[in-house]
Amino acid sequence: MRIVQVLIAVTTAAVCLAEPCGTPVHDWQAGDMGTVFTDGQRFFFGLGSALGVATVDQDTMSLDVGGYSRPFPTTPAYSVVNGSQAIVGAGSVQVLDLSQTGNPITTFEVWPPQGWLIGLRSAGTLAAAYWWDSDFMSSWAEGVMIIDLSDPSQPELIGEIDTPGSEGKIQMTPDSFLYLFQERLWVYDLSQPEAPALVAETDRPGWKDLVAADGDTVIVRSSDGQLLFVDFADPTSPEVVATYQPAARAKSVQWIAGTLVMVVDGGYGNDDSLEIVDVSTATPTRVSFSEGFFDGSLSDFTCTSEFCLAVEGDSASPDRLRIADIKDPALPTLGDSVSFPSRVVDLAASGSTVAAADRDGRLWMLDLGPDGQTDQRLVTGVEASRVDRQGNTVFAGVVLNRYLDEKSYRLQVVDAGPGVEPEVVGELEVALPDYSIGEWLQAVGDGWVAIAYDQRYSDRLELIDVSDPSRPVLTSTVRLSFGPKEAAAAGDLVALTDGYRRLAVVDVSDSANSALVGSIELDVWADRVAAWGRYVFAVGQDEVVVIDAGNPRQPEPI
Repeated sequence: MRIVQVLIAVTTAAVCLAEPCGTPVHDWQAGDMGTVFTDGQRFFFGLGSALGVATVDQDTMSLDVGGYSRPFPTTPAYSVVNGSQAIVGAGSVQVLDLSQTGNPITTFEVWPPQGWLIGLRSAGTLAAAYWWDSDFMSSWAEGVMIIDLSDPSQPELIGEIDTPGSEGKIQMTPDSFLYLFQERLWVYDLSQPEAPALVAETDRPGWKDLVAADGDTVIVRSSDGQLLFVDFADPTSPEVVATYQPAARAKSVQWIAGTLVMVVDGGYGNDDSLEIVDVSTATPTRVSFSEGFFDGSLSDFTCTSEFCLAVEGDSASPDRLRIADIKDPALPTLGDSVSFPSRVVDLAASGSTVAAADRDGRLWMLDLGPDGQTDQRLVTGVEASRVDRQGNTVFAGVVLNRYLDEKSYRLQVVDAGPGVEPEVVGELEVALPDYSIGEWLQAVGDGWVAIAYDQRYSDRLELIDVSDPSRPVLTSTVRLSFGPKEAAAAGDLVALTDGYRRLAVVDVSDSANSALVGSIELDVWADRVAAWGRYVFAVGQDEVVVIDAGNPRQPEPI
């Protein structure tokens, strides 16, 4: 009889979450709703580590949402569109081809040399990706990567800028890169983007942010809240050509064919407003101001010439997409909204179906159609904060009584075959010690691994046999020398790290006698781990250590 297995181990640290990737993969970080952008016809939005697509019915002002594409390393937080290409920041920088009607295709990806991405800009045939790093004490590093977009099929990294400040403001014109830090402006010539040249460095009293650009004209927000329209045709001698005073601080500015569409800050606890300005003449003129137009505070905002898509939400309500009709800029109207009831915390895919667990402990099944649309169903009678699957069998795990002394880990086995309503066919509850608040599921060999872990108090790994889905059985326990923060499985081995420097290897080939067989002290703080074949990859902030586990009793860095 073939043995299918589930493992449980115990810790308090953050877990590795998942997104659909064709086969079950658990090394993608999920998250809340992120950036939104548009190609002029469709709206795209980050949700967890995936990218969703929304279209607008012009007659009913309703949103049709679906079509999740491949996952990103983290929630897409930054985006900018250049023609038929979108540059998206989600841990890495990815260039997406939007020219096709289906899901966007990634044509290029690059990671910051260190730290994390904090901004994107694009103009002409170039894009700039701004990264920053710090030890949160006394030192930092930052810089800008210049990406050539002139060949849509093959973007490439061609230049770098060593910026002089820390978390400054950036903007681009077709020929220049602008960097503003503490009211001082640096201008870099991009006529030879392989070697950007500093051509001007000047004090700019009162300049606080570089909020938008159109050609050679850049909008600067000043310390008194004014918007300054600055002509950078001569980058060594920029000239203020117009000014405008919005009703309040402009949080986001969209510049669309002679019109500014602005989200105006409503202030703490108040709804954000919408302000539309005609900038087709030398004197910017207010067209409309709609106070408290949105519900709550916006985290991102993008527009076509007819519609805007906003990410609404506040501390008392979940993120939601909201459409606004701006065809008549003098009388904008709010349209449909689509709420996402809770953050998606874990996903597992098989074929064209996805099992998803949300932050409220619900299990959803998503069927991905050939046209990119998504049919979403709630599975009743299941609690899940982590999920994994093997074919049509879904494993849902959750810690019960998470914040009480007497807590347990419940594993539910769900039959989710095609053409049938998903139903629970088996269940097992395992008692957990105090402070056990996390869990993790992943395939191992022909079986499944579930890890519920507590980094301080319960250093163990438990094996569950689910070869009979209706009767899961706890078969063995492995004691560890530390509380695991992360784990990965390959074949009959599970590699675990404490998030610092220790890594252990557990042999699960014998369901009744699983054993800790090897351990190693790493030279890096490895807060993530992955496994493939005989190799284990320990991932630190700035480097990856490859470990040969061919002899699991003596794992060795290579």
